[in-house]
Amino acid sequence: MALDPTLLPNSADDPAIGLLRLQVRAHPNDMRMLFDLGAALAQRHRFADAELIFVQVAERAPKVAAGHYALGRCRVALGDGAGATKALSTAVHLAPQQAAYWLEYGNALLASDRLGEAESAYRQAVSLAPEDQGHAVNLAGCLARMGRAEEALQVIDAAIAGKPGDAQLLYNRARILSDLGRDEAASADLQAALALKPDFAIAASNLGNALTRTGRFEEALSAYGQALALRPQDGETIYNRAHLLLMMGDFENGWRDYEARFQRRSVCTRIPPFALWQGQDLAGKTLYLYAEQGLGDTLQFVRYVPILAARGATIVLEVQPPLKALLAGMAGAQAVLAAGEMPPACDYALPMLSLPHRLGTTLNTVPAHIPYLTAQPARVAQWREFLAPHAGLRVGIAWQGNASYPATAAARCRCRISVRSPMCRACNWSVCKKAPAANS
Repeated sequence: MALDPTLLPNSADDPAIGLLRLQVRAHPNDMRMLFDLGAALAQRHRFADAELIFVQVAERAPKVAAGHYALGRCRVALGDGAGATKALSTAVHLAPQQAAYWLEYGNALLASDRLGEAESAYRQAVSLAPEDQGHAVNLAGCLARMGRAEEALQVIDAAIAGKPGDAQLLYNRARILSDLGRDEAASADLQAALALKPDFAIAASNLGNALTRTGRFEEALSAYGQALALRPQDGETIYNRAHLLLMMGDFENGWRDYEARFQRRSVCTRIPPFALWQGQDLAGKTLYLYAEQGLGDTLQFVRYVPILAARGATIVLEVQPPLKALLAGMAGAQAVLAAGEMPPACDYALPMLSLPHRLGTTLNTVPAHIPYLTAQPARVAQWREFLAPHAGLRVGIAWQGNASYPATAAARCRCRISVRSPMCRACNWSVCKKAPAANS
């Protein structure tokens, strides 16, 4: 198959690429030169250009595993899981003794959520190069993702035994220990990792998380400070510090840091439909307030609506569809829309959870004009009739939120109440739960 010169990349701004391009044109049948051009492009993160080159290498030298491997790596970088898996599958079958090929194949399978196959690929890499602890780290990560954290811990323990004093291995074990709820042990590993590698920013950040979960707040604050000294703009760390500061009652700094939630990799930032309100005078202006997280967050933060209305603002409120009926009569709201409904023209917009920061809320100035929610009379009557047979003090327990939300398992209320206790016998208990979770 002849070389297609139209697929050679533009090289006007890169003399080294230009030289390789000229060499390929002069020697179109030299696969080594063509491969080197692709490798140079990949090294410069020009993965789309590199992919075109490696496609030609793979087509013109189909029995050469290195071409398929390089093509697969480019496709991993481009987010083409299916294409990467196909190329890397060919590579490992052509060169089954190459541990690096099996490792990259496992990465592609993992990215495609083919976890069982990824585990097999990682185990093959470990068997071929047991001295490379990096392969064990990937295997452990795969096992943890499959919910087999204890097995993952055993794999990491074995890797640490083979390479004691390795900061990266200690960090990876700490992550698994945290998954198992063993945050004290995780903290010890992270502290050891930082002693070995003081510039390990993500280890310092995770140490802050682990210390927060064990209630060691001042130490956690120090760990976050260490992480941010190394990476001042890290949104994930700032966001986690926000939660800590809020728990410590430092609302001024906590709500400021909470604005970093929009920098997090796991957050899909919504573009406000109107200009973002930055605290300007609202007299005669229309403000579009919209829900951004869970139902409970919306119910908490609509308490600010009357305050904004008192400043002369017309408030258009957007909430999750299940809450529209409840909040239809919200004091201060000119209109209440369900998410997805077309809003009227507004001057400003703001997500609800930014209100405490914009309004300078402190621990002593949390709006507490209670009640600010009013149930519909028809529903009150319906529930009064339903609960009428249950005399005495009625207690409802909302012990778990949306089962599809990733943090629900960690946030679930865990409590033990003895059925023989006087409190228990004197009350009528109701479980306030919309639908059962798999682990109920």
